[in-house]
Amino acid sequence: MTLLLELNGKVDILVNNAARILNKLAVDMTVDEWDSIMAVNARGMFVHAREALRVMIPKGSGSIVNVGSYACYYALPTIAAYAASKGAVARTSRRWRAQVSKLVGERP
Repeated sequence: MTLLLELNGKVDILVNNAARILNKLAVDMTVDEWDSIMAVNARGMFVHAREALRVMIPKGSGSIVNVGSYACYYALPTIAAYAASKGAVARTSRRWRAQVSKLVGERP
């Protein structure tokens, strides 16, 4: 974000599209495997969006697109951590939209 601001002076849009997936039953996963998926998919989205919002809110404009997955709505047995992390993305996106839209203006 710092480099972008140095080069461009503003942030107009952020697209959070990173994802990590591991095809493994949850019962066979290690805590480190679970945490690494959550770190990329959920925490990564949070950190990048938070930093972008810190620039967008004072300017009153900007857009953030968080890429989720329908996997969070289905019981697919070998991608539990991925589905949980994308569920976090979906719920966080909805909450932030409700909170931030009042500050930067509602968009369709």
